Amino acid sequence: MPADPAFAPVPAEPDHVALEHRVLELWDRDGTFDRLRKQNEGGPTLEVTGIASVGRQRVTPLVRRNYRVQLSDTISYFRAAHHVKFGADVGRVFFPEAGNILGSTFGGRYIFSAIPPLGVTSSLDGLQKGIPAAYIQGYGNPHYPDEGYGTLALFVQDEWARGRLSLCNQRATQKNRD
Repeated sequence: MPADPAFAPVPAEPDHVALEHRVLELWDRDGTFDRLRKQNEGGPTLEVTGIASVGRQRVTPLVRRNYRVQLSDTISYFRAAHHVKFGADVGRVFFPEAGNILGSTFGGRYIFSAIPPLGVTSSLDGLQKGIPAAYIQGYGNPHYPDEGYGTLALFVQDEWARGRLSLCNQRATQKNRD
C-alpha cells in the first residue's frame, strides 16, 4: 500500500523561501487573488455601528510577507568584583512589493453612526434616513510598495560586588527608523 503523500516526512530544515514560491505560483496559476478581487468588486459593505456589518468580505484578500534580518551580540568583561556588559541588537524588516496585497476597501464601505449635528441620533437612524457617517473607497493598485523599517537597541550594564552588597547600573535605548 503506497504511503499517503499528505503524511510524507518533513525535511529537518525546510526551505521556507522555496515553499513560499510554490504557494505563490499555485495562487497565481489558480487565479486565487483575481477571483477574490472580483468577488470584492460586488459593491460596498454596510456597517451599522454597534449592530451589524453586512456585505462582501472586506478584509480579504490580505497577504503580507516580510523578511527579517537581525544581528545581536553581547560582550562581557569580568575583573575581580567588577562586571561590565555591552550589547547591541540591529535589525531590518523588509516588506517586498510582490508579496503584499491590501484589498480591504476596494469594494467600498458605508459606515452608519450617530451624527448629532445632522439630526442622526443613532447608527440605525442614519441607516433609515440614508445618511452615512462615512464612505471609504480604495483606488489604484492593491499591491503596496516595498517598505521596511530598522531597529537599533543598545545596552550597558555596570556591576560592582563586595560581599553581600551589589551595585548595578544599567542603561538601554532603542531606536526605530524607516
